[in-house]
Amino acid sequence: MQYPVRMFEDDRSTPLIYAHRGDSSRAADNTLEAFELAVDAGADGIELDVRRTADGVLVLSHDPATPTIGRIDRATFDMMRDLDPTVPTLEEALSEIPTGMLVNVEIKNSRAERGYDSELTIVDAVTTELRNFANPDRFLITSFDAATAAKAKESGPEFGTGLLVAEVTRLATGLRNAASARHETINVNRRHLRKNAAEAVDRARSMDLDVVVWTVDDPDEIHQLAVAGVSAIITNTPLGARKVIDAL
Repeated sequence: MQYPVRMFEDDRSTPLIYAHRGDSSRAADNTLEAFELAVDAGADGIELDVRRTADGVLVLSHDPATPTIGRIDRATFDMMRDLDPTVPTLEEALSEIPTGMLVNVEIKNSRAERGYDSELTIVDAVTTELRNFANPDRFLITSFDAATAAKAKESGPEFGTGLLVAEVTRLATGLRNAASARHETINVNRRHLRKNAAEAVDRARSMDLDVVVWTVDDPDEIHQLAVAGVSAIITNTPLGARKVIDAL
């Protein structure tokens, strides 16, 4: 099986900036408005969260349920659209995001949540949707659920994939799991890199993994992580991050 080339250039001197659910500092997250503002802020890419409605429509929502809609997986798309028309579908979002921008598609599928898709059919739905848009190199598919991320590698080998790691104590395990699954990236919490960030980045690179760190808004911390050599920074404040990175 032919896997995609390395997601980020080895000779890149500064990290890429991904807007966390769009420019969520200036608009509601995972909305078309937030994505438009992220483009205006000069972000290199957009990170977004995908879930699926009861009738199989891929929509953007970080949380499994919202006060307006209730549980996403129990609502039909028409019901959801009537209750909250600001929630876009994945197709609508990708149609609005410029084709030159990178997109980190996080598949929300957690064993800790009701409605976990143990058959991982949501992954096939996501990769099928992404194939409708040009240039597979622009897409990175990630998940906290290792099985979901591994399925993405199998279902969409033309796309980059990454494993999200939350617990600070599990970085070493996360690195091993990401490398063994042949992912391109490991996506870590900023707390993972509070100590010896450069050492952690070097270790990941030795395992052929790029480091994407979330969610970083403090300018000093953005600067420190950039100097440490991370490949990408996910931030709620892409406008501020752009200023820091451009000043390096």
